[in-house]
Amino acid sequence: MSFKGDWIFNTDESEEPGQNAYSRMFEQSCIAAWGNDYDAKRMLAKPRAGDRVFFYRDKVGIIGLATFTDEPPFSSNSIFEKQMEGEFHRRVLGLKRLPSEKAMDWLSVVELTKYRLPVHGDALHKLHNSNAAEIIAEQFEKLSSH
Repeated sequence: MSFKGDWIFNTDESEEPGQNAYSRMFEQSCIAAWGNDYDAKRMLAKPRAGDRVFFYRDKVGIIGLATFTDEPPFSSNSIFEKQMEGEFHRRVLGLKRLPSEKAMDWLSVVELTKYRLPVHGDALHKLHNSNAAEIIAEQFEKLSSH
């Protein structure tokens, strides 16, 4: 397996401050993370400009696809419901969205790609299987065009 610049971002719906945060991320064309247990700014700085990111919503599935800009992470408190310590954002371009009813749920992605999406733990993970990332992107494009 190899890394070709594809990432998966968990929008953090499982915790109360993250409820519906994905919709604000979509409105502001960014991903956002917070927390005392890890350095959100350092984590969000890892992707390179042009890397692709899939937005994953807990218990729903993949709901968005975009690419990272060259803008570094920046501090802001406009995404999470409560003022969260250490909230940082990273801008994305070309954001495409799927409605929840068309989302690519975790199990269907595993069945389609034979790859288990790394969506637990930190919010942002590398996708180390470039073939799976291409399959997910192709399926996403099909679903978004219908």
